Amino acid sequence: MGNSIFMFSNQLDTATLTASSAALPVTNLTNPQRSKIWRSTSNTAWVSAQLDAANGADYLAIVDLNLSTSGMIRVRAWLDAVDGSELEFDQYYDPNVFSVNTEVDVDYGLGDYGLGAFGTNSPISATTRKNVQLLPFGQTLISPFYKIDFMDENVTYVQAGVLFLAKARVFEINLSYDWNIRQIDRSVSKESIAGQRYIQPRDTRLEIRGKFGALSEAERTDMIVQITEVGNTRPIIYSVFPLNNNVGLTTTIYGSFTDSDITNKFENRNEFSFTVTEEL
Repeated sequence: MGNSIFMFSNQLDTATLTASSAALPVTNLTNPQRSKIWRSTSNTAWVSAQLDAANGADYLAIVDLNLSTSGMIRVRAWLDAVDGSELEFDQYYDPNVFSVNTEVDVDYGLGDYGLGAFGTNSPISATTRKNVQLLPFGQTLISPFYKIDFMDENVTYVQAGVLFLAKARVFEINLSYDWNIRQIDRSVSKESIAGQRYIQPRDTRLEIRGKFGALSEAERTDMIVQITEVGNTRPIIYSVFPLNNNVGLTTTIYGSFTDSDITNKFENRNEFSFTVTEEL
């Protein structure tokens, strides 16, 4: 399994977005609230983006995409214009759908993922599990123009909550063992005089806590800059295992820091402890 990744500074936040259709506005894809979704009017759709500045990107993340196992995602990038003549990147991806009763790693473009809570044959609703699709480019793109195509015969429309384009931060020495993941229950519970409990269910929040125990001086400096810029309010994406399978889906989070602490143990040895809590 590859090293875990952070995605900071969404380059699409200030981009100009256009969509093939919009039952709900395409600008919602740059709203940090994942519940403000873009929705197309058909089961084939595209979204294009023109960046204010091309700072280099090697991952695209799509939050709460509703495609099923029969769906397909295509990502293209140009240097001159959307649908221009200077194509830098063109790749197809299978939607990352939760598979039941499997522990086998499956690479992009291979195999049948099956159906499950993370991907269904119906649009996302309040009861559908949240998901973050991680689409690696395998290289750093400098393109300022992108187009993402969505296709799925098993849905009536395409919808997603957030598009997130960034250069992933990967540390040379990976996450230390003893990391922790938990669900924070937000349900409201009241108890009557007779002892009966009345519960109002609410969506839970995922929380991931961990530590990188051996940052170099350069990595420490970079992370000080990053955590200063994002603070505890700007959304980021963190993935313990950035994989296209069950392991990746259950250990990837769209959220923000609720704790970030850097400690210098001795020369060229720094620890970064963090907590990322899911945004709803």
